Amino acid sequence: NKAFINAQAALTDESSVFHYYKKLIALRKQYRVFRDGRFHLLGPDDPQRFIYERENDSEHLLVVCNFTRDRAPLNTDPIPAHAQLLLTNYPVQGQGLQPYEARMYYWRDL
Repeated sequence: NKAFINAQAALTDESSVFHYYKKLIALRKQYRVFRDGRFHLLGPDDPQRFIYERENDSEHLLVVCNFTRDRAPLNTDPIPAHAQLLLTNYPVQGQGLQPYEARMYYWRDL
């Protein structure tokens, strides 16, 4: 059965959507800011990117998504040097975001 073969491939492919969601669920369990952080939409009129931050007393999560087929600039000003790239759906390449790329940055207040 073709559907069974596709499902089996997704389970073994570490870059599949299945494994991406497994990572997201694990991050939600690991970091409190995913569950109880305040939501702030950044650049609501940006036609190319969807950017938001979640923050609580000491943690910050910045999510940057490019929802187009074109490369998008990435302003790194709001990302502190000690931020950790938690998750991305593509290997980071050069400046900006690749088409349909999503990145998630995490940091704690110093």
